[in-house]
Amino acid sequence: MRSCATTPILQIHQKQIPLGVLLEGEFSSLYENRVTEEMEAGLREIGATYKSQSPPNRMIVVSDGDLILNPVVDPETMGIMPLGYNVFERRMYGNKDFIINSIEYLLNDAGMVEARGKEIELRPIDTVRATDNRTMWQLLNIGVPLLALALFAVVFTIIRRNKYTK
Repeated sequence: MRSCATTPILQIHQKQIPLGVLLEGEFSSLYENRVTEEMEAGLREIGATYKSQSPPNRMIVVSDGDLILNPVVDPETMGIMPLGYNVFERRMYGNKDFIINSIEYLLNDAGMVEARGKEIELRPIDTVRATDNRTMWQLLNIGVPLLALALFAVVFTIIRRNKYTK
C-alpha cells in the first residue's frame, strides 16, 4: 500500500479521513532526553523549572491550516470571503463553527457549548390581550425609560450643584 504523501490527490478515494484529532491527558516533553545544562541554566534565570511531564490538558491537532484560511477572491479589490466559504461550489462549510466550538471546549467552558446547542421555543403572543393593552404597553416601554432618565438627570444635577457650589 502506498503512502498518502506520495499518492496524487486525485487518486485518493478513501472516505471519512479524520481532519483533526482531540488529544487529552498528560503528555511527555519533546525535550525529555535532550535538556542540556545550558537550557536548565536559562530556565533558572527566568525562574522556571523543566517539566518532563505536562499536567492534565487538552489539545486539538488539525491536519490542514487552510481550515482557518479565508479565501481572497480578487487580490486587487481585496474581496475576502467568509471563513468556510467554497468559491467554486458556492457553499458554506462549518469551519467557523468547528473553530469556535474547539476553542470553547479547550477553554473548558462546557456551559457555553451546551447553550449554543440549545433550542429556543418562541411562544406566540396572545393577540387579543396585546391589542387590548396596547396603550399601556407602549407607555410602559417608552415612558418608564424616559422617566428613569429624567430622574437620573435631576439627581445628577442636584449632586453637581451641591458639589461645586461649596
